[in-house]
Amino acid sequence: FRAFLESDPADPRGHLFLAFSEWWRSLQLRGVSESPEMEFHLQAAIRLAQEKLETNPEDPETLAHLGTGYIFLAQYLASQRNVFRAALAAKKGKALLERSLESRPDLVDSQFGLGAYNYYADKVNVLVKGLRTVLFLPGGNSELGLSQLREVAEKGRYFRTPIGLMHCLPK
Repeated sequence: FRAFLESDPADPRGHLFLAFSEWWRSLQLRGVSESPEMEFHLQAAIRLAQEKLETNPEDPETLAHLGTGYIFLAQYLASQRNVFRAALAAKKGKALLERSLESRPDLVDSQFGLGAYNYYADKVNVLVKGLRTVLFLPGGNSELGLSQLREVAEKGRYFRTPIGLMHCLPK
């Protein structure tokens, strides 16, 4: 992933891949905890994607990268118990991913972030569901989320392998 980033430092995917790698490692080793490295890569990915959108505001791939960055950031902030900021990041990420898929339904990896959102937004506790109402956050649908994650596992380009390794997707 570092080689990918070094080959094109302006491509947000390099930072997204490194953030995802750090998230996966911390989840396996100790549970998601504070990670300055992960936060750095998430912020860099978001910044780079926003810069790319300045030249082409409706580029579906860049919208997908930005949306995925916000979904990852939301998961990270939620693990830090920063529920309000996590909710706002999730709302942004979901909207960006939906915009991306509206214009390019073939961007299967966009469904990774949407699948995660739809699954977890349906499974959150009652307190968070109440906050969701106050912040006008869309609800989730765990069955749809699992379906989206399965499609990424079968057809995705970037997140196919990690989803396949999770072994947590019910058939």
